[in-house]
Amino acid sequence: MSVPENAGGPAANGAQVVYDGVAKRYGAVQALAPTSLEVASGEFFSIIGPSGSGKTTLLGVTAGFIPPSEGRILVDGRDLVGIPPFQRNLGMVFQHYSLFPHMTVAQNIGFPLRMRKVAKAEAGAQIKRILDVVRLSGMADRYPAQLSGGQQQRVALARAAVYNPSLLLMDEPLSALDKNLREEMQREIKAFQQVLGATVIYVTHDQHEASAMSHRIAIMNGGQVAQVGRPRDLYDNPRNRFVASFLGEANLFEVARHAPAPGGGTVIETPQGLTLRAADAPPDSRFVVCVRPEKIALKSGDGGGAECNRLTGTVSDVVHSSGTVHHRVRVAPEVEINQRSTGGAGRQFEVGEAVSVTWAPGDTQLVAVD
Repeated sequence: MSVPENAGGPAANGAQVVYDGVAKRYGAVQALAPTSLEVASGEFFSIIGPSGSGKTTLLGVTAGFIPPSEGRILVDGRDLVGIPPFQRNLGMVFQHYSLFPHMTVAQNIGFPLRMRKVAKAEAGAQIKRILDVVRLSGMADRYPAQLSGGQQQRVALARAAVYNPSLLLMDEPLSALDKNLREEMQREIKAFQQVLGATVIYVTHDQHEASAMSHRIAIMNGGQVAQVGRPRDLYDNPRNRFVASFLGEANLFEVARHAPAPGGGTVIETPQGLTLRAADAPPDSRFVVCVRPEKIALKSGDGGGAECNRLTGTVSDVVHSSGTVHHRVRVAPEVEINQRSTGGAGRQFEVGEAVSVTWAPGDTQLVAVD
């Protein structure tokens, strides 16, 4: 298991977490296959995947809510397996903030300190410090019902971090917020983590959220880790079809046959009879073709030279959203291609318009069949 140099970014005072063959079975059902991962000190590490992929099981095992069937979880070298949750000294932020409605903001934040029997004066100083960090210093005496959703989320963050844990676990903490507030809170949580220096393990179903916040991401599927890496690396170099389709939009083409192209590269034929060009591919490999929507250009009539991928088709849908234009183009009876442009790049075509769909062979990714 290796962690890229400086994977933890500017905050590198948190715990190092090592999962060593951690698995969970419920009878004959394997919810989590033997998993080995390393999370660097101070890293913001996200776990994403579809429902049932094992991400919540892995977080629950870390927190101590779920006993693993096998394996070790080492936090700064200390094996947590068998240690009760309240003795693990981890901070936890839940999907539903779980604030006590009858307690003030200060009392909610101070609850973990009271459970740890921290002296009143020291607890007061810690509450004041963390209130300043989350920018709620003027709201100590308010009750949760008097706060907005974003303010309640900050209270939940403050409560999880007030006793200075070296590891914070977050389970879908922004899922209850609307889009604009989610994006604001993404920035808040990222800044909060950098100030604290804690390691964060963050579970979410939202790939965009994970990409915006994380140093690295683990993508899970079927109880297994499909790939781990930095967001850009995962997007640019997906290991297989599942990763390519799960992290961002992807145009995927099955391969019927492929052969070396004159002058270099590979010529690929799809089952629908489309001919594509890509970089060199091993002659006996099995793969699917992946092309990201932003790599594709649309042109009126014929476009693109002989060295370029060029398909002809008809625009079937156009969506304009927040400065981004999405086109869908039907290039065969059962094949539509997604194209995306931002910032006014290229013109917007109309439904029913005939276009050429072009992209460079170097933008044709060859990814393994699942």
